Amino acid sequence: MNQPKTSQFPLGGCLCGAAGLLLCSTATQAQENPSWTKRFRLGLVVGINLEAEFSLGGDFGVSGVAPGLPGVGGGDHSYDDGYVRLDNTGNAGGYTSNWGYRDSSQYDPAAETLTFQGTTSFSQTGSTATATDEPYYGLDLAYGGRVMEAAGGVLGWEFGFMFLPATFEDREPHQVTAQRVVHRFSTAGIVLPQAPYNGGTSGVGPVIGDVADELSGETTTGTLTGSRTVEANVMDFRLGPNLQWHLGGRWSASVGGGFALGLVTGDYSFDESIAYESGGTASNSGEFSSTELVYGGYAEALVYFRAEENSEIYVGARYVSMGDATFSGGGREARLKLGNGLFLAAGIHWIF
Repeated sequence: MNQPKTSQFPLGGCLCGAAGLLLCSTATQAQENPSWTKRFRLGLVVGINLEAEFSLGGDFGVSGVAPGLPGVGGGDHSYDDGYVRLDNTGNAGGYTSNWGYRDSSQYDPAAETLTFQGTTSFSQTGSTATATDEPYYGLDLAYGGRVMEAAGGVLGWEFGFMFLPATFEDREPHQVTAQRVVHRFSTAGIVLPQAPYNGGTSGVGPVIGDVADELSGETTTGTLTGSRTVEANVMDFRLGPNLQWHLGGRWSASVGGGFALGLVTGDYSFDESIAYESGGTASNSGEFSSTELVYGGYAEALVYFRAEENSEIYVGARYVSMGDATFSGGGREARLKLGNGLFLAAGIHWIF
């Protein structure tokens, strides 16, 4: 298989190259225009004080379990502890080689039967947990210009953008109540392979009857463990005024603030297991996506050091307060708390 070609130049090299071109072009502009009316900065940002609140409550289906209909042959049956499915012969004569089981306790040698249990649903009355995995690292840039001299400095405007990937994971255990079906299949006429056993679709090998006898189902309790994870991309767009002062020598500083608009996209995934008090386990996994638009405001302060005639190194901090972004589906919810985000930034600032 041909592999897709990738660029020989990494993203960092492209950024450095673009920065070099911008630096060369703005040097000429700086000599022609000593007032330097435009500004652009590019840097890295570190985000802290972000968290996600996970909640779980309601009735839930279980992935991978499809018990099928009892009393009917020629179908597929999937359980917590095994499967009985169609083989390549179409289950000729009412028998299949495509079956498997997990534990020897499922076998009744006197009756020559295998018993399977499948979780069809579970419920949880409602609980919450908070997760954070800070710090988070991202990219930050801004472009702005001069308006007028004011308050002993220069009043200007700025439009900014930040991209910050963030992952939040909840591993809190929960007590659940589950509904399980119980089916039984005949193994008469074969020597049962030792557990665990997984047969194939060839039609060759030990075969069992493909008709499920339905026994009384059960309601049981257990502990839900595993992970619930949100992988989010947080993007914010900022617009507002700023005020910059020359501090003396090569040093200057600025403060600013204004409106912030956030776009949050990502996936909520879960990979869980239920361990029952009466014995046995069930697995459950899945994912869903979400896109949320939030808004709020920001305030920031930066310090600059003039390294070249038209370029500076900057460090600073920004406080951003926006609404919560919610990932929800089927009784699951993760609420990203973006109301008290603190972001530390550093990079290069060009003036031209």
